[in-house]
Amino acid sequence: MEVRFVKIVLADNVWILVATALVFLMSIPGLALFYGGLTRTKNVLNTIMMVFSAFALV
Repeated sequence: MEVRFVKIVLADNVWILVATALVFLMSIPGLALFYGGLTRTKNVLNTIMMVFSAFALV
């Protein structure tokens, strides 16, 4: 049985890291706006800040 090695391409790894960073950067405001939309109008800013602070702790 012949063993074949897979060639690791640097561009593929860079693209995966860039895509992961973009998704992470989009998920924080997306969750903040989602949870902000579920609350009353006077509590939207508080809810958005709680989401940002929760991500800052993590």
